[in-house]
Amino acid sequence: MQKKLISLFAIVFLMTAILSTASAQQKRMPEPKVGLSASFTGNSAIAVPVWVSQGISLVPMISFMKTDQVSSTLAPGVAVHVHTQKGRIRPYFGGQFMALVYSPNNGNSTTTMSVGGLFGADYYLHPMFAIGIESQLSATLENKDAYQPLQLSTFTVVKATVYIK
Repeated sequence: MQKKLISLFAIVFLMTAILSTASAQQKRMPEPKVGLSASFTGNSAIAVPVWVSQGISLVPMISFMKTDQVSSTLAPGVAVHVHTQKGRIRPYFGGQFMALVYSPNNGNSTTTMSVGGLFGADYYLHPMFAIGIESQLSATLENKDAYQPLQLSTFTVVKATVYIK
């Protein structure tokens, strides 16, 4: 009897969780216009997502990384996110372009270009606040002046975004 009661409780709990998630996904969220986003992984990055249509956002960004008193890298860039669904959970895919300005403490700065693809999802805790995770695959183009070959890199970014109407 006790096993049946526990099984029934587990089934009711799972069905409630599934239905509430589906219901939350279908609730209409107001469309954000402009936001301010910060990432929490690896290097420091700030982005300003600007929604240019219902499912597309243009995301100018700037990233900075300092490496143990040896060098620093400044990376301005832009990404495009194409959102595939509306609702509290918004998956997206897109691409990005960045200019990487590498500055060693003793030497000349060099600039390389990076292009890549990305996919991720934002979860809206409130219509004006979202947390998200994003995976990226980037190719840093060859720079013969810096003796740098073509490089492929993967990144995972965890971010929080506050939207402004």
